[in-house]
Amino acid sequence: METAVRRGHEVEEIVRMAKEGGFRLLILGYHGHGGIVGGIMGVTAQSIARLAPCSWPNRRAHALPARPRASGRIRSRKGGLSPVERLLLIALGGALGTALRYLTSILAARWFGAEFPYGTLIVNLSGAFVIGVVQQIGTQTVLIPDNVRLFLTTGMMGGLTTYSAFSYETVQLMELGSWHQAWINVVVTTTICLSLCFLGIATGRLLLTLRG
Repeated sequence: METAVRRGHEVEEIVRMAKEGGFRLLILGYHGHGGIVGGIMGVTAQSIARLAPCSWPNRRAHALPARPRASGRIRSRKGGLSPVERLLLIALGGALGTALRYLTSILAARWFGAEFPYGTLIVNLSGAFVIGVVQQIGTQTVLIPDNVRLFLTTGMMGGLTTYSAFSYETVQLMELGSWHQAWINVVVTTTICLSLCFLGIATGRLLLTLRG
């Protein structure tokens, strides 16, 4: 048996050691710390399981007494939020994203005019960049826990960005005879959104590289 002591983030160091040593199995234990706060911040064992290159038969630790749970309450097998709590978390993110989109549309119409759907364009472009950054960092490291990533992407960015409004506003421009503006909206939204998403992913990779 060999003992190793390392400095750094516990999840990153365990995963790094597993990759360096070519481990085929990890034995992990967890105390089941949960609730909304614990689920949002992430569970260490759950993060290791997601990033480690090998399998892990999780076993609940018995060093501390388990927290009492309400009967009939459903929880994920690896700790964290229950399905209902995760749904509520995503719904909260969606509500915040929708409110932010509404405010953006109002301010854009006031500052730039209502002749062109600037608000929808702004939220779609910004959302494409943000989701690229968050997904790249969240899926490759433990800096953004899974539940926070869902809150930001499926929740906030899902509420912030809008393909349906883009489609309706483009058709409205066409019906008004503003074909030039309609095609600008289509080309700019699709081309620049894709470009900004690529840029967001590249930014996430760059941040991870600079972090070391």
